[in-house]
Amino acid sequence: MATITGTLNFDFETDKPITEEQFKNFKHKINKMVDDWEMMVYDAANESGFEADSIHPILLDELECDFETEE
Repeated sequence: MATITGTLNFDFETDKPITEEQFKNFKHKINKMVDDWEMMVYDAANESGFEADSIHPILLDELECDFETEE
């Protein structure tokens, strides 16, 4: 039996300040994308010629924002 493992990581900056409400909205959308991505992993395996017998839930361990204020 083969096992595929990996880690997703993203880090980006913006030139504008982010409010807590904006970040909350962003985090909600990212969590939805992660949920949808889990099914896409199954689909990718099937399209690649093998079946994913089991998959551990794709987790977003931590998503945080440094709420720097505009100077």
